[in-house]
Amino acid sequence: MLNGTSFISMRSIASKLVASDELGKVNSLFGVAEALMPLVYAPLYTTVYSLSINVLPGAFFLLGGALTSPAVVIFLWMYRVHRREARELAEEKRAEDKYRQLDDSAESNGGRTIGVEQLERKHTVPDY
Repeated sequence: MLNGTSFISMRSIASKLVASDELGKVNSLFGVAEALMPLVYAPLYTTVYSLSINVLPGAFFLLGGALTSPAVVIFLWMYRVHRREARELAEEKRAEDKYRQLDDSAESNGGRTIGVEQLERKHTVPDY
């Protein structure tokens, strides 16, 4: 029932991590991977089940968990990168808003307050 949700979330996060001109390549990669997985995993599970039915009947479940682990790691990595980029974007926007407010207040007070140019000159180190 929830099997397809992982594909949806992976596609969503991946689409936010790549440039807009790369979306087709990423979606085709996901489509090919989704189409090939049943071709690889069905025979693999059948073989493991038939070889381990007498020893450990649930071995194919253990195999499924082991094969899912890399996908979970990749998903967590993609989620972490997405969160970091969103945080950096929010910080940049806050900084731009702060400088815009400083610039607007300098213009409205006739230049009596410190403007953006004065702040930038104040914090630059001269080259000697």
